[in-house]
Order: sequence, then C-alpha cells, then structure tokens
Amino acid sequence: MGRSANYALLGYKYQFLKTFFEVLRSDDGINIICERFEDIDIECNDYEWRIQCKYHETAEKYTLSKIYKPLLEFMRSYALNSDKKDIKYHLFAHFPDKTPEKIGINEDECKKALYSVDTRLILWHN
Repeated sequence: MGRSANYALLGYKYQFLKTFFEVLRSDDGINIICERFEDIDIECNDYEWRIQCKYHETAEKYTLSKIYKPLLEFMRSYALNSDKKDIKYHLFAHFPDKTPEKIGINEDECKKALYSVDTRLILWHN
C-alpha cells in the first residue's frame, strides 16, 4: 500500500475515533450522524455541532491556509443556516508539529480564507 493510501486510512481512523468518542460521551436524546452535512453532526434540542476532522500527516507545519477549505465550508453552512437554531462549528485537525491545543479562529482569519485566490477553494457561486 502506498503512502497516500496510508495517510487516507489514518484520516479515516482519526475521524472514526472522534466519532466514537462523541458517541461514548453523549447523553440520551442526542443524535450523532456521520457524513451528513459535515464529517460528524451532533444534534440535540437546543443546538447542533458540525464537526470536520482533518489529518495532515504530510504537512510540515500548521499554517492557517491549510485549514482554509474547512473554514470556507463552515462559513457557507453558516450563511445557508443563519435563520436556524444555534449551530456550533468545530474543526479537529492533526498536524505533526502541533501538540493538541485549542485554537480560536477570528474574523480576520476568516476574511483571509474568503479572499484567498486559490481556485481549488471555490465552493459555490451564488
């Protein structure tokens, strides 16, 4: 099996472990859905969580541009669902140079993703 296949399998494993963790810690009445809107969607009466899992084993180091695509996907979802119940967006990303930590993304960083000139990041036209 080639390296890229190994990294893909590690990515699926990363997503599976996060999903399994959410199932184990959930209470009754919480729905956990895989691969609906995001990698993992968690629903309860008052809110939803939409979770993306990214495994960047080959990335030399974390940079903001490495997470532009999931940021743009979250912003698109937010724009399309702004009239609905509270939706919380979470990105779980593995980078070999980072120890687990919580990183908040601010408005300026979201604007950098929005104004990126990388045409691979174009998600929608309307």
